[in-house]
Amino acid sequence: MAKKNPRPRMRVKERPPIEVKTKQKKNGLFSVVSTETNEILLSDLKTIRKFRSGLAAVEDFETLLWGFMNLKGELVIPFQYKEVGDFENDQCKVITNQKKEIRINKSGEVCIHKNDSEKVSIPQKKQKFINRQGRKF
Repeated sequence: MAKKNPRPRMRVKERPPIEVKTKQKKNGLFSVVSTETNEILLSDLKTIRKFRSGLAAVEDFETLLWGFMNLKGELVIPFQYKEVGDFENDQCKVITNQKKEIRINKSGEVCIHKNDSEKVSIPQKKQKFINRQGRKF
């Protein structure tokens, strides 16, 4: 008699196929190479982070700025940020050259300016005050 497994089977999330591989050069820099054609897609990268939400943060050796590449090795967000985090919920915290902390989406569009209160898109309620004469101001 076969035993029943008391634990339900967990679904394994399918990972999208990565169409690129990284190759470290002798000088310590990295290149991104297509797995199909062996063509170099990006070169002279100082750092490549793990893929999160289909994008990986990459640091340019010459400018020391960060950008993001997709699973095909295409640079989808150009090298323009001083520091970057990882994507969570399709948003990523980055620091610009002007030392502003912002959040961007996967297209590189700005979602929230944290240090610039006039650009934050949070609706403000108008408060009404009444002075001693009973007038609203």
